[in-house]
Amino acid sequence: MANYSLSLSRCQLKSKFNKQGLPVINNSHDRGFTIVELLVVIVVIGILAAITIVSYTGIAQRANVAAMQSDLSSISQRLKMYYTLYSSYPTALDGNNCPTAPNADSNYCLKLSGSNTLSYNGSATTFSAVEANSAGTTYYKVTDNSSPVAVNSMGYGMVSYYSAEDTGNTVADVYSANNGIIKVNATAYYPFDGNANDASTSNKNGTVSGATLTTDRFGNANSAYSFNGSNNHIATSSISFGSNKRFYSAWVKIASTGANTVIDGALQFKVTSSNKLRVQWSDSGWHTVDSTSAISTGVWTHVALAYDGSIAKFYINGVADATTASISAYAGYSPASITIGRDGGGGSEVFNGSIDEVLIGQTSGNNPTDGDIAKLYTLTNAHDMNKPSVTGRVNKGFDLWGYASWANDSTCSYIDMGTGFNQAVHGVATPFTISYWMYRSSGSSSASEKNIGWYGGNYKGVLMGVYNDGNIGVTIGQGNTTGSSSNFGFSAGSAPLDQWDHIVLTYDGTNIKVYVNGSNTYTHNIGAFVDNGDGTQPLKINLSSWSLFEGSRGRYDEIGLWSRAITQAEVTTIYNSGSGLQYP
Repeated sequence: MANYSLSLSRCQLKSKFNKQGLPVINNSHDRGFTIVELLVVIVVIGILAAITIVSYTGIAQRANVAAMQSDLSSISQRLKMYYTLYSSYPTALDGNNCPTAPNADSNYCLKLSGSNTLSYNGSATTFSAVEANSAGTTYYKVTDNSSPVAVNSMGYGMVSYYSAEDTGNTVADVYSANNGIIKVNATAYYPFDGNANDASTSNKNGTVSGATLTTDRFGNANSAYSFNGSNNHIATSSISFGSNKRFYSAWVKIASTGANTVIDGALQFKVTSSNKLRVQWSDSGWHTVDSTSAISTGVWTHVALAYDGSIAKFYINGVADATTASISAYAGYSPASITIGRDGGGGSEVFNGSIDEVLIGQTSGNNPTDGDIAKLYTLTNAHDMNKPSVTGRVNKGFDLWGYASWANDSTCSYIDMGTGFNQAVHGVATPFTISYWMYRSSGSSSASEKNIGWYGGNYKGVLMGVYNDGNIGVTIGQGNTTGSSSNFGFSAGSAPLDQWDHIVLTYDGTNIKVYVNGSNTYTHNIGAFVDNGDGTQPLKINLSSWSLFEGSRGRYDEIGLWSRAITQAEVTTIYNSGSGLQYP
């Protein structure tokens, strides 16, 4: 039997027709395609079709990107018009991206075409908008007067990013405009950077009488004060000590023996004629106790005095002295002016030499421990408290100091990030991410779990951090707006000692997740019972936002904040990064 091909004829097929016009197949000369040849043709057609589809997809994506950039430009102009009308940018939007605060105006809704989505972050004086295209891979951002620019895909939903490369007391937000400020919560703090202003939250500025600016312990000009041993001093206005528990800390360089008064806050802290430290107080007459060890002339030395209401202890370069002073009868903790470089009574006990970085704290709770004072020496030997930049995990990091006290008067350095983040994530069941690196030092006897977070009262807000034992604690507010009126607290793994550890907390509107060093250590379905507050809560680092207590000792770096829950893959990217995340 002859073999008949089931395929179409070749391109060069020579057909013959009979008288009726029907084709006649010549079996011996006109052979059709084989099955193999047919498959090749099908593959070629498939490739051509795929090329056509890819080409169309690329055109569609480019069209979408162009539309998105056009939308962004339009949004930018719309925001500027809103600002012209109300002298402020929108700080909050409704579900349709229409301004609700500070002024509700549906004429200035931020419209996007297609399936693109908008993430808006704005304050009264600035704004930024970030969008994603429909493919979910390309993101664009416009900030204030800039043109739309492509950004790293992880930038979608980002609110702020702090790379911690700063050297002053301002913490730059390298992604948006929510700059943070280094603050010191203390009774008084005088870094003496060009003046005698109080850099603490107390704002008790000093008045200089005769003392002159000089070079500090780091060689910086006009960054310490020199006292002549005769009549120089710096006085402050009245400061109310709520209890008799307090501590003094300063860097001194004595010019000669008999340097005398360093700090007088009713309880006096001095240097004797034999270069020993002295505590002096009045209780039916004057009493003094001197340290066992002495300090050297002409050398910058850290000195501290801690009084817990019963016993006073001396410290020299972070080391506790052998001598303590029992002064439990002392009752001079009523309001008093602080005098630096001379006794407050206006006598002749004037310091002879240079003084820098004066810190005065008090507490109705626990005083700093020996470990706390040792850490304070180590830290201030590297930088001023309000200039915490040190070599860190990625180039630089923040080195902050504090100690745990349940009283509302802890002394510590901390970062106030303002309300920008809470403005972006406030409300119930609003997704967010907090990502940061932390270094837990050995001997950190005062670490608290509330290292980072915000709090809005009535069980609203988020607080998290590392305990002294390394356990990571998290408190999630289930505010009264959810009907819960409670907090949800949990432990989520641990941060190993003496190393940089990466910690991430995410909430997607349903699930809470914690990641430690790239691994998911905790997941909980909490549902829509997370209340982030009303947008007015400042984010703080190294100090509980709940109240001014529970500072801790630690280093921080590469702090990222998102108004969405980042993915496991993105957590891994951050953890594996050796240079930090970079965004335009």
